[in-house]
Amino acid sequence: MEPRIFIIETPEQQARFASIIAKQKGLPLEVSVKDYVPKRTAVQNARLWKLHDLASDATGYTPEEMHDLCLCQHFGFAEHAATNPFSGEIEIVKRPLKRSSQRDKKEFAKFMDFVENYYADNLGIWLNNDQ
Repeated sequence: MEPRIFIIETPEQQARFASIIAKQKGLPLEVSVKDYVPKRTAVQNARLWKLHDLASDATGYTPEEMHDLCLCQHFGFAEHAATNPFSGEIEIVKRPLKRSSQRDKKEFAKFMDFVENYYADNLGIWLNNDQ
C-alpha cells in the first residue's frame, strides 16, 4: 500500500480516518500521529525572496547565493570538497545543513526573523510590514 498523509481538522474527518483504518485488510499497519503544523505560506516565501533581491542588489551576489549564505548562518553548514566546473580546481564549499523549503510555518518564521535582522544589521536593508 502506498503511504498516505491525512490532515484531520474536524471530528467528521477523524471519524472518516478511523473508518479507513478499520477497513484495512493487511496487518500489521504502521500509523503515525502528530500535531499538524502548516508549511510556510506563499506570503512568507515572497517576502523572503524580496529581501534576497534587495540584498543581491546591494552586494552583487545572486539572490540564491544570499539565500544559501543566510541558511548557513542560521542553520549551520557542512564543508565539502568540490571541483570548480570552470577551473577544474578542488574548492571547499559550504552547504547549509537545512533548507528553508522543508521548514514548517513556525521554523520558517524564525528563519525570516533571522534574515530580516541580519540584512538590517549588516546591509541596512529591511522591508516595512506592509511589503
